[in-house]
Amino acid sequence: MKSQWKLWCDAKNEKNAGNILSRVQKALPVDVSDKKIEPYQKGGFEVSFSIQHSVKSWNDFVVETITLGQCLGYGWRLTGDITERADGWCNESNLPGIESIQWSCDEEEC
Repeated sequence: MKSQWKLWCDAKNEKNAGNILSRVQKALPVDVSDKKIEPYQKGGFEVSFSIQHSVKSWNDFVVETITLGQCLGYGWRLTGDITERADGWCNESNLPGIESIQWSCDEEEC
């Protein structure tokens, strides 16, 4: 099972966005993969990555993703049909330079 993550940062260049991604990786107790840094049309950069989960059940997958989200931010808003697709959105990052964070769990991609 793999969760998808995006964060939007106010970095002025790709190198600074990469530094923010490094801080994110240090804040998370798991490895991230599929890392991508792209300019965001409204300014700053969009950083995306995925996390491979070793849990076997959908419920554990969602709870583990929420727990990982709490490593990066607080005040999460949960959306989606929790039985098939869960999404989280946060505008309150624990790390400087991050404006917003989103994670996504999709049962079809498990």
